[in-house]
Amino acid sequence: MASADFDIDALRLALGDRLIGRRLVYHERVTSTMDEARRLAEAGEPEGTVVIAEDQTAARGRFDRPWVSPPGENLYFSVVLKPALEQLPYANMAAALAVARAVG
Repeated sequence: MASADFDIDALRLALGDRLIGRRLVYHERVTSTMDEARRLAEAGEPEGTVVIAEDQTAARGRFDRPWVSPPGENLYFSVVLKPALEQLPYANMAAALAVARAVG
Protein backbone atom coordinates (compact mmCIF):
# COMPACT_ATOMS: atom_id res chain seq x y z
CA MET A 1 0.00 0.00 0.00
CA ALA A 2 1.34 3.43 -0.93
CA SER A 3 1.98 6.12 1.67
CA ALA A 4 -0.36 9.07 2.11
CA ASP A 5 2.13 11.30 0.25
CA PHE A 6 2.33 9.16 -2.86
CA ASP A 7 -0.84 8.58 -4.87
CA ILE A 8 -0.15 5.60 -7.13
CA ASP A 9 -3.71 5.63 -8.47
CA ALA A 10 -3.41 9.26 -9.60
CA LEU A 11 -0.15 8.40 -11.37
CA ARG A 12 -1.77 5.43 -13.13
CA LEU A 13 -4.63 7.66 -14.27
CA ALA A 14 -2.26 10.36 -15.52
CA LEU A 15 -0.15 7.88 -17.50
CA GLY A 16 -3.12 6.19 -19.15
CA ASP A 17 -2.16 3.60 -21.75
CA ARG A 18 1.29 4.93 -22.66
CA LEU A 19 4.03 2.36 -23.15
CA ILE A 20 6.05 3.60 -20.19
CA GLY A 21 3.95 3.26 -17.09
CA ARG A 22 1.32 0.91 -18.46
CA ARG A 23 2.29 -1.24 -15.48
CA LEU A 24 3.51 0.30 -12.22
CA VAL A 25 5.13 -1.77 -9.49
CA TYR A 26 5.22 0.12 -6.18
CA HIS A 27 7.38 -0.71 -3.17
CA GLU A 28 7.56 1.31 0.00
CA ARG A 29 11.11 -0.04 0.49
CA VAL A 30 13.33 -2.01 -1.89
CA THR A 31 17.06 -2.71 -2.06
CA SER A 32 17.29 -1.08 -5.50
CA THR A 33 14.66 -0.21 -8.10
CA MET A 34 17.16 -1.24 -10.78
CA ASP A 35 17.68 -4.66 -9.22
CA GLU A 36 13.92 -5.16 -9.02
CA ALA A 37 13.39 -3.97 -12.61
CA ARG A 38 16.11 -6.35 -13.83
CA ARG A 39 14.55 -9.25 -11.91
CA LEU A 40 11.12 -8.47 -13.37
CA ALA A 41 12.52 -8.12 -16.93
CA GLU A 42 14.27 -11.48 -16.64
CA ALA A 43 10.97 -12.99 -15.48
CA GLY A 44 9.23 -11.70 -18.63
CA GLU A 45 7.78 -8.39 -17.42
CA PRO A 46 6.79 -6.26 -20.43
CA GLU A 47 8.69 -3.25 -21.68
CA GLY A 48 7.54 -0.03 -20.07
CA THR A 49 7.02 -1.45 -16.58
CA VAL A 50 8.03 1.14 -13.98
CA VAL A 51 9.37 0.12 -10.57
CA ILE A 52 8.80 2.85 -7.97
CA ALA A 53 10.07 3.01 -4.39
CA GLU A 54 9.97 5.53 -1.58
CA ASP A 55 13.16 4.11 -0.08
CA GLN A 56 16.14 2.16 -1.44
CA THR A 57 18.40 0.36 1.01
CA ALA A 58 21.22 -0.59 -1.38
CA ALA A 59 20.95 1.90 -4.23
CA ARG A 60 23.89 2.61 -6.48
CA GLY A 61 24.65 4.96 -9.34
CA ARG A 62 26.73 4.65 -12.47
CA PHE A 63 29.79 2.44 -12.23
CA ASP A 64 28.36 0.98 -8.98
CA ARG A 65 29.05 4.19 -7.06
CA PRO A 66 27.12 4.54 -3.78
CA TRP A 67 23.80 6.34 -4.13
CA VAL A 68 22.38 8.12 -1.10
CA SER A 69 18.62 7.88 -1.22
CA PRO A 70 16.90 9.16 1.93
CA PRO A 71 13.37 7.77 2.30
CA GLY A 72 10.52 9.99 1.17
CA GLU A 73 12.69 12.83 -0.14
CA ASN A 74 13.13 11.99 -3.82
CA LEU A 75 11.65 10.10 -6.71
CA TYR A 76 13.19 6.64 -7.12
CA PHE A 77 12.21 4.62 -10.15
CA SER A 78 13.55 2.36 -12.85
CA VAL A 79 11.92 1.50 -16.16
CA VAL A 80 12.09 -1.84 -17.95
CA LEU A 81 13.23 -1.06 -21.49
CA LYS A 82 14.12 -3.50 -24.22
CA PRO A 83 15.65 -1.37 -26.99
CA ALA A 84 17.04 -2.84 -30.16
CA LEU A 85 20.81 -3.15 -30.05
CA GLU A 86 21.32 -0.26 -32.46
CA GLN A 87 19.18 2.01 -30.23
CA LEU A 88 21.10 1.22 -27.05
CA PRO A 89 23.65 4.07 -27.27
CA TYR A 90 20.81 6.60 -27.39
CA ALA A 91 18.57 5.17 -24.65
CA ASN A 92 20.30 6.90 -21.72
CA MET A 93 20.39 10.27 -23.45
CA ALA A 94 16.74 10.01 -24.49
CA ALA A 95 15.72 9.08 -20.94
CA ALA A 96 17.62 12.03 -19.45
CA LEU A 97 16.05 14.45 -21.92
CA ALA A 98 12.57 13.08 -21.24
CA VAL A 99 12.95 13.45 -17.48
CA ALA A 100 14.33 16.99 -17.85
CA ARG A 101 11.41 17.92 -20.07
CA ALA A 102 8.86 16.35 -17.71
CA VAL A 103 10.08 18.11 -14.57
CA GLY A 104 11.18 21.37 -16.20
